[in-house]
Amino acid sequence: MKHYLLIGAGFSYNWGGWLSIEAFEFLLGDPAVVKNRELRELLWKHQPRGGFEAALDELQRQPGSHSKENEAQLRAAIARMFAAMNLAFTSGGLEFARGPLNEQPVRDFLVRFDAIFSLNQDLLLENRYRGTAEGLIDRANPKTQRSWQLPGMKLLEDPAVTLRYPLETGLWVPSGKHDLASDEQPIVKLHGSSNWRTAEGSEVMILGGGKAEAIARFPILRWYADLFVQCIARSGTKLMIIGYGFRDDNINIALERGLDRGLRVFIVDPKGAFAADSLNEVPKEGIGYAPTTIQQKLVDALVGASRRPFASTLSTDSVERQKLDRFFEG
Repeated sequence: MKHYLLIGAGFSYNWGGWLSIEAFEFLLGDPAVVKNRELRELLWKHQPRGGFEAALDELQRQPGSHSKENEAQLRAAIARMFAAMNLAFTSGGLEFARGPLNEQPVRDFLVRFDAIFSLNQDLLLENRYRGTAEGLIDRANPKTQRSWQLPGMKLLEDPAVTLRYPLETGLWVPSGKHDLASDEQPIVKLHGSSNWRTAEGSEVMILGGGKAEAIARFPILRWYADLFVQCIARSGTKLMIIGYGFRDDNINIALERGLDRGLRVFIVDPKGAFAADSLNEVPKEGIGYAPTTIQQKLVDALVGASRRPFASTLSTDSVERQKLDRFFEG
């Protein structure tokens, strides 16, 4: 049986990453946005539904050079937001707390997955998810023996820089090789990353609306999208979802295909088993309410959920931890 992990912004939040509402508040204070009344009004307009990505989507759809200028300014502000968050992730470790025998509960939890699929474009995992706290693989420890890989990507090497190990936070470009190393855990960043570039220097980072169409422009992301569908559609597969708000149509369509093939799901979210309800524009008590397709499919597919904070579950909450451990059984 294969076990996969899908993570969204709510995962990085455990280490101080910003959720959508917090990203909105950061962008409001960005110097370029402060000076641009139209951008501020657009961010306020979309914050209740869709956040800054919906604001960016509106600009992408509007014709004219003025809209393109605003789009460029908003993209630059978003880039500064990621830079600020990534800088914070360069210090500190992965673990929330160490056990009496110096256990690494978060690392030991993550290495149990056959692959990690991420919707996050921050560099949390690149900075903190390594074999040891120092960022090196400890080959003497079987629990940390398996390093991770960014399949199909390679570090853009700078001959002027020499380090004992690759600079994971440097710029990465597609390698042109769409294969998986059998001895390494794949980290598949489905929407690209804040430090990925094409050979021509363009960002490989999907933001705003029309994600499926945007993904189609990048061979590496097309491969990732196909890989995600293939993995979760396999018989006897389990998927744990941490911190994803079910707001990306391309991901939901992939999930529905997996659910139709018997995918079993465990959700870690403050709303627990009802995390997908936020996708529905009509509340359950509202007139005309009807469950969405994914809501209906999850009723049969869920094999558990946890609504307690992920950080406390893996550090001090041994009762709730049993739920997460049970996911790997069978």
